[in-house]
Amino acid sequence: MVTGYTASEYGDFLIASLQTPYYNTVKVLDWEIVAGVQNYKTVGTVSTSIGSTKVYGNLTNFSQFSPGDKIIIGNTELEIATITTPIELDVTVPIEFETSELEFYIPAKEQESINNIN
Repeated sequence: MVTGYTASEYGDFLIASLQTPYYNTVKVLDWEIVAGVQNYKTVGTVSTSIGSTKVYGNLTNFSQFSPGDKIIIGNTELEIATITTPIELDVTVPIEFETSELEFYIPAKEQESINNIN
């Protein structure tokens, strides 16, 4: 079901359109939608700081992830470099935004891989 900006089931459709004002824009040539899901790995919330590679969790269990796994915070997909503790991990590139107690997701394509294994 789609509620607001959240699609909660596979097969749901979201329709997006540009909203004015979009000054000096002649044409949109490309765009990307970041699709993520929540499951047993995405419990809790995360906080980040600009320029840091650290992701701090609250009520998380990052030990369920492995280096190379990806998470989505906001609209940004980040690759995990190391898991320090169940509530702290490092990503491979410095984070370009600041968050506080934000939900996080795993990419929908990775959830499909988990479903295929089970």
